[in-house]
Amino acid sequence: EEEGDDYDDEDDNGGGSVGVGDGDGDGRRGHQWRKGEGKGELEVDFYKLPILERRCPSKFRFGHGSGARVRLTDRKRGEPYAIKEAEINPPLAAEIREFESFSLYGSFAGAQHGEPLRRTTYQGYLQCIRQALGWLHRVEGVPLGELRLGLLVPGTQRAAARKVHAFLLWQERDRGMCKRSAARSLAALIQVTKFLYHEQSQVREGDKPYSDLDVIKSLRAMSTSYERANRVSGNVVDSSVKWMDWPVYLEYVGELRRECAARKANGRLRNPADVAMSLQTYLIAAILSCVPDRQRTLRELVIGRTLVKDRSGIWSIRHTHADYKTGGTYGERPPLVIDPGIYYELEEFISTWRSHLNPQHSFLFSKRDGSGPLTAQELSRSFSLNAFRLTGRKLNPHMVRDMVVTYARSGHATEHELEALAIYMGHSLAEQRGTYDRRTKAEKVQPAMGLLAKISGSAVTVGVSAAVTGGAGSIGSLVGLGDAGAPQASGLRASGMGDIQGSKAATRQALVVNGAPGLLAPSSLPPPSSGAASVPQPQKRATRATKTSGWSETAALSIDAAVASSPVTENGASVSTLDMNAVKPGTTKAAVAEAVVLRTATVGHSYQADGGGVTPQSTGKRGRARRKA
Repeated sequence: EEEGDDYDDEDDNGGGSVGVGDGDGDGRRGHQWRKGEGKGELEVDFYKLPILERRCPSKFRFGHGSGARVRLTDRKRGEPYAIKEAEINPPLAAEIREFESFSLYGSFAGAQHGEPLRRTTYQGYLQCIRQALGWLHRVEGVPLGELRLGLLVPGTQRAAARKVHAFLLWQERDRGMCKRSAARSLAALIQVTKFLYHEQSQVREGDKPYSDLDVIKSLRAMSTSYERANRVSGNVVDSSVKWMDWPVYLEYVGELRRECAARKANGRLRNPADVAMSLQTYLIAAILSCVPDRQRTLRELVIGRTLVKDRSGIWSIRHTHADYKTGGTYGERPPLVIDPGIYYELEEFISTWRSHLNPQHSFLFSKRDGSGPLTAQELSRSFSLNAFRLTGRKLNPHMVRDMVVTYARSGHATEHELEALAIYMGHSLAEQRGTYDRRTKAEKVQPAMGLLAKISGSAVTVGVSAAVTGGAGSIGSLVGLGDAGAPQASGLRASGMGDIQGSKAATRQALVVNGAPGLLAPSSLPPPSSGAASVPQPQKRATRATKTSGWSETAALSIDAAVASSPVTENGASVSTLDMNAVKPGTTKAAVAEAVVLRTATVGHSYQADGGGVTPQSTGKRGRARRKA
């Protein structure tokens, strides 16, 4: 993860409250996040007014407060332990400069060992390394003047990884760090190890880089263990205290737009820098609503380079492979088009209001004093605090990606659209399913439950379930799946009738009795009539096991048509007869026997197959009761 992409870091891990007026408390429908002023007070033509004529509503109009002291976990903040800039001795500073060059640009010996890091990734690693050096000094007692990177990983032997393991264990046990953050520290220390010993690595062509170093093997094994633990441990912060459903987020963006006004509620002019910051806050949230990208994209927007207006007046974000996190995998991205509804505020910010921040840089978004672009921490904190004061949810910018994917995968997009969304967001479809989809397991299986209800229970009056086993060839039972009193047939035993395979499509059709066309649709069942008829005996070879039973839709329908209209009454139960002459040639006897059982199950008849053929079996009182029902 890039710096700023992790939304369970220490700055955001402190257990806050959900806020006042949160309705059902989970950010979903029924969430009453409006309190005080509402949309009813909004003038119809508000958004058509120039910014200079708009009036800004109260910032805390919903009663949630600023959220500055709201924490999202119960974990207490510890004392800072990372080594400070002033504590770095000259030899260590020289090592860090060499490490930066190696990480960002590679080296002659290390060129074969993969692409350099992106600067954002390196900066995150550097912070982790300063923490590790601080641990060496403040916990292990190493004097400041003796600190070196080599003390973190003292050698290429497997045992050299023990120091790294001790540091990670201290972070988890004494600092309460989650597995995900510890894994990030481990990744930084693996990079340090590569830097220290890259000239000693002599891997053969085709082998994994640095795989000949025992310490790297050990550290990579630790990394795999952390990744596995992280997958099952979940997030430290309960997502429900931050989560918004996608429609709620869009409503929140609309509230931010109301604040893009040059006047206070009483009509007096606001400080121009305040107006600029309101516009900046709105634009960050609004751009994420149509381009749900990583926050790095927003921080690094430069007018004319990554933020471009074409000849037709369309604004879009353009990225080469070096401009985004997964560029090394996916290359240059397609243009990320900004919604036209944002254009007015965007162009006003660029042409008029941004200059009131006195920016000393070319990036679109700026610190309030203009000294530089927003850092990852500044953008994340500002985004969270503004979300909290209007919604009671301390949302972070990276979670917007989770929200849009979860909404899309909740039945609002086709598979083709989901695949396109994954490409648009710069990750794989597997990453979309595994990382960004925040639906619960119950929500994920809901479509399957609906499907099963449609094909078995709710969409049909009567269903038939056939259990067919091989080996001894027993056909277990056929049970009505519909209402109570639905006809059932059970107990068909036909030695050697296992392995009945055939067409899956016809088999699925055979399981639908009512409400859908197919082999067993009651509409095709002829009405019973008086009279008697005998059941022709199939040939002796009918009981032979067969792999190709002829269980196709055509053959099955011909068997269905062979059921005669005149029933036989035996022991008080009606038994339909089968006219073998009506069965199409080529249909096997095993298929005939199976079809007879399935067919007659719908009217309360059952058959028992023996070595001599298929003979009727009375259903007795139960059969009469089912016929009355």
